[in-house]
Amino acid sequence: MKKILKILLILTGIYFFLLIYTIFSSMTRRKPGGLSSIRLEKYKKARTWFERIEKEEITLLSNDKKILYSDYITSKNSTNKGTLVLVHGYHSIPLINFSTMLEYYYNLGFNILAVNQRSHAKSEGYLITFGVKEKEDLLLWIDHLVSKGDDNIIVYGVSMGCATSLLAAEIGYPKEVKAIIADCGYTSASEQMKYIIEKKKKMPSFPFLGPLKLICKYILGFDMDEADVNKNINKIKIPVMFIHGSNDKYVPTCMSKENYMKFKGKKELYITEGTGHALSNIEHEAEYKKRTYHFIRSSLDI
Repeated sequence: MKKILKILLILTGIYFFLLIYTIFSSMTRRKPGGLSSIRLEKYKKARTWFERIEKEEITLLSNDKKILYSDYITSKNSTNKGTLVLVHGYHSIPLINFSTMLEYYYNLGFNILAVNQRSHAKSEGYLITFGVKEKEDLLLWIDHLVSKGDDNIIVYGVSMGCATSLLAAEIGYPKEVKAIIADCGYTSASEQMKYIIEKKKKMPSFPFLGPLKLICKYILGFDMDEADVNKNINKIKIPVMFIHGSNDKYVPTCMSKENYMKFKGKKELYITEGTGHALSNIEHEAEYKKRTYHFIRSSLDI
């Protein structure tokens, strides 16, 4: 009996270690990959446009001394309408998450700041903190824009970038930021990690989530509970447009609905029928452009 118990304990320990390691490895830098054919097609088109357009590479130093990179594209339209700050998602880049939006909003007369989040693309860092440190980085980018005279700023985030945008707003944007487009974000990093463990890894989140959060806090240096969008969402004082695909298998649609229901400010909810994760602006491109532009116009009064 003791031998069997010992074997079970060893197997449980190995299993626990492998699961924690698998989840931990998902928090580290990785190149984007595995694009679907339609996403790849849109990405290639956006990349062609992006490579030929005139732009300025901007660097900032984060609060923890990491060099962060973004690209700033100045509108050539005589009637400049404002600036869009594009905040991409987990293991992605702006050209993937905003492939259909970059040229469209540039042509409409908006400046574009395409942010490379920490631990992505050229920006330094190894760990992804699901909005905990990324929200502080975003506030630095916003302060930079304000210091150079940008006004009528719209923050537009997808997936983890959506959560980052909302978390930063809960701390407080300057008055120059007028609204947020929040596409397929989660309620909290903890709930998202629980969902991944249970639905993707097909394992119970207990007892694995608790130790994982302790490792993040005391070894990796960030508290996952600080990435809780839903908890403080009513600290946001500007309009928010919540968007989500109804068939999202990565960040469940109910999370945007929950954020929308709890938020008491000016808001809109747009659910795209049958759409997977971060694909709404591709699979429903025309309607998506129409609705987001209408929201931006109403927020900027243009």
